[in-house]
Amino acid sequence: MVFFIGFLLFISAFIYLVVHFIKKNKNKEKVLSKKVFYSILIGGFLLSIIGLSIDDSTIAELADVKEQNEELINENEDLTDINSSLKTEVEALKDKNTDLQNQLKTTKNELAKINEDSTNYESNIEELKSDIKQLTLTISEKDGEIESLKSEKAKLQNSVATANVQGPNASTNSGSSVTNNKNSPSTSNVVYDNCTHARNAGAAPVYEGDPGYGRHLDRDGDGVGCE
Repeated sequence: MVFFIGFLLFISAFIYLVVHFIKKNKNKEKVLSKKVFYSILIGGFLLSIIGLSIDDSTIAELADVKEQNEELINENEDLTDINSSLKTEVEALKDKNTDLQNQLKTTKNELAKINEDSTNYESNIEELKSDIKQLTLTISEKDGEIESLKSEKAKLQNSVATANVQGPNASTNSGSSVTNNKNSPSTSNVVYDNCTHARNAGAAPVYEGDPGYGRHLDRDGDGVGCE
């Protein structure tokens, strides 16, 4: 800008000189104002030199500014690329976070179901323990009844054996007794049609070798019928 002003002043000085010569041709007495001419000429020259020096420094500064601007543009592009990459990573992390939350929710549901099943299992176990305890008591009671029945059976067997021993002696003392004994059924010929019959007769359980024992009463073949 300063150079442009100086250049205009420099041109104005020459224009002033040309106009002066034109007027002097018409008027020989016309005198050139050296003060005005040299002031414009020297001022324009100085301003042109100053403008050139200023323009050189300005150009250098502009070059530096331009270089800095280019560097900033490159940095901006790099930052833009980094920002895009970070956005992509953020989206990927968001998706991963969503997947992890879904997995966590599924795991919580499975854990809740497992806890519920565990509670049900514990409840069933307690019920089974109670049933086992009840069955154990029942078995104990049945064992007691079996022992009682065995004792009663042993007593009955002893009574039958005693009756069998005393039977022949009684028949020798009385003919009518012999006749009655012959007419009465022998215990060795006792036959039970089924376990109900044996129980009604008070003979259950029937052991192998006892009167009335038969395979049809002993289903498992352990020697004890109508258990």
